[in-house]
Amino acid sequence: MLAGTIAATRSLVLAAAAAPSGVEGAAERPLRALLLLGGEYHAFEANADLLVRSLERELGAGALAIDRIRIDRRPEGQPTAEPARTPNRQELLADRSLREKYDLVIAYTQDAHVALTPDERDGWLAFVRGGGGFVGIHCASDTLKSDPEYVAMVGGRFAGHPPEQKLRIERTEGDHPVLEEIADFEVEDEFYLLEECRLDDKSVLLSGRNPADGKLRPAAWTKRYGDGRVFYTALGHGPATFVHASFRRLIANAVRWVATPGERRDGSGAWILFDGAGARPLEGWTMTGPGSFTVEEDPGGGGRVLVPHGGMGLLWYSRRAFRDFVLELEFRLDEPTDNSGVYVRFPPPFNPWSAVDQGYEIQICDAGGEMSCTGSVYSFAPPTVKAWRPAGEWNRYRITVQGQRYVVELNGTRVCDYTGSRARAGHVGLQNHDDESMVRFRNVRVTELAE
Repeated sequence: MLAGTIAATRSLVLAAAAAPSGVEGAAERPLRALLLLGGEYHAFEANADLLVRSLERELGAGALAIDRIRIDRRPEGQPTAEPARTPNRQELLADRSLREKYDLVIAYTQDAHVALTPDERDGWLAFVRGGGGFVGIHCASDTLKSDPEYVAMVGGRFAGHPPEQKLRIERTEGDHPVLEEIADFEVEDEFYLLEECRLDDKSVLLSGRNPADGKLRPAAWTKRYGDGRVFYTALGHGPATFVHASFRRLIANAVRWVATPGERRDGSGAWILFDGAGARPLEGWTMTGPGSFTVEEDPGGGGRVLVPHGGMGLLWYSRRAFRDFVLELEFRLDEPTDNSGVYVRFPPPFNPWSAVDQGYEIQICDAGGEMSCTGSVYSFAPPTVKAWRPAGEWNRYRITVQGQRYVVELNGTRVCDYTGSRARAGHVGLQNHDDESMVRFRNVRVTELAE
């Protein structure tokens, strides 16, 4: 988090661990949210207090840390409807390292008095496009409404509303994590009417009937913007909504959902399997066998890395199997005798030996024998040259798997070229070999190849 003023404006810092990701030993931390307030015609401060308290109740102790800032400022003005207790710090949106500080932005803002600089506007959009989450509440669709790109991110633009009255809100989507434990409900609120609201780029979760014409219209949806997940709800005018049990659950579910970006690609189109980012960096991975991996800050300044414990176990990417591909990753041994391996093209394992017996292992052990040292296809083909760096330094594997050919490059040098005969598709995984072996991993990516 940022120090100084922002630390002083933190609304909620809860102390225990976030909900587990399902991978034993995966390091968790609280989700980090930047809550934006500002505009006119709404009690932003009072409703934000209710929102923060409800998130504390719904998500549980330790699940979330929130910083609050306003993005309305002089000379454009500040609201007359309520005192602006939260300081304006809209320049934070121009921070291009925002993705490293926060998992999501929650916007409860409205156009009046808000005038972002081009850098602030671009930073906000880049945060979401680059994989950050976005939760837009009510008048967030009435923010930057003359900006087509912002409107495209949110998924619609405010056009008007009937008077505040009782509304019946109905589930539209059959099954979605944001709708967990939510049934149809009634709430006293404004019913926002939206324009530029395409239906082909979003999943409409909730709908309500416009009291003026009886037509069913979207009340909440999810969508993607670049690599980021977006949630928006038209509800949220006043305290009657913010204290409503279904609305509280809806926003809590949305916060969890948008903060878990799911599968991501980098600029080259490679799948990012692990880069240490986010509150759940091992989302999509499964641990099989004894031992575990944790995600820890590298004391050498290498960012967040995978650290093995015990074994023999296998951490494998269960979300997707690959056919022809290039697998790239970095690894580091503490000692030449440390032992591990990178597995390719194995079926979903019943135990760690499934990868050994049915896939291929690209070995890691500088002190191993000819068929079991770093760069070998374990027990099948030795490396033709020793290209590993001394223990304590990072190495880079580039493993090309195409047809039955397995080409291993280590630190830019081709060290092994093997023709196999096993399955033509399967998963990839990393070994935790034993309690004494310390082989760390980082920056795991897969580029799929055309056959």
